[in-house]
Amino acid sequence: MFMENKRIQEWLKKFALFESRSSLPELRYGPPREAILRRIKFYKFITQEIRREITRGLGELYETALRFAKDGTLDLPERERWTRLSVHIAQTINTIIDGYDTMKIEKTLEELKQYVKTNLEDGR
Repeated sequence: MFMENKRIQEWLKKFALFESRSSLPELRYGPPREAILRRIKFYKFITQEIRREITRGLGELYETALRFAKDGTLDLPERERWTRLSVHIAQTINTIIDGYDTMKIEKTLEELKQYVKTNLEDGR
């Protein structure tokens, strides 16, 4: 059980890093200074580059979850948890790659955050 918590903590740290780097301007709200800096950063933003950056971050999370899902030392319920998470991330990546609608991308990322909160953070 201790190792499972360690895995969850490792993955959640990576997820928090991904969230802090999340690049859709509509996704992040903060103090006015931060908002100004974000506007400057995205003054000439290119949607494809932003989507590519987000999918790279999700790809790292996917690889980590998949590695845990394939770990033969884990018992079946733990491996299923990581498998479900990796599938959810893959679906999120697919939505971002296929879609141009930022509202849909925001909604999908929010669903992923809720899934993580429900299944990893609360399930420690």
